[in-house]
Amino acid sequence: MIGAQVVSEATVAERINELELAIRAGMTAKEICNMERSYDPSLALLKDVIIDAAEGALGRGEAVY
Repeated sequence: MIGAQVVSEATVAERINELELAIRAGMTAKEICNMERSYDPSLALLKDVIIDAAEGALGRGEAVY
């Protein structure tokens, strides 16, 4: 991954931090899909938009751009 852009009505600081770390680490879309994540149902959506975008980049998902 060489860059990212996030547009949202909700707070996206956590998403930006995750993408920034992936860029610095030189991660691929496949590595992003396989990355460990914590999940708290009271704080997070069941579907992860970053994983959806990575799967879309790999041609495995229905990412919306």
